[in-house]
Amino acid sequence: MKLSRWAALVGCLLAEIPGGAIYAFSVFSPAVKSTLGLSQTQLALLGLASQVGIFCNVPAGLVQDAFGPRVTMAIGSACHGVGFLLLWLVLDRCVLLVFWRCCRCWCWC
Repeated sequence: MKLSRWAALVGCLLAEIPGGAIYAFSVFSPAVKSTLGLSQTQLALLGLASQVGIFCNVPAGLVQDAFGPRVTMAIGSACHGVGFLLLWLVLDRCVLLVFWRCCRCWCWC
């Protein structure tokens, strides 16, 4: 099934919307800092972790080579949604701080 150029444009624009979270980190970082009781250094490390996660795209390229762009976009969108869901849950105090730190440590391994 071939997509029209307009459908491809809309899909690309929808894929770029979550990328604004990198640039909007300064907007929601005070809430993260006060809610989690982080120091400025810890907050900077959290911001760095999000940058590293976005710019390390070698695994995504391998998945795209093996399975195509649709599967890659589906996996990436799901991971991005789960990340924002966890951030929302932490800010709403629905998830324990210990769980958040375990997830953060797990991502560094």
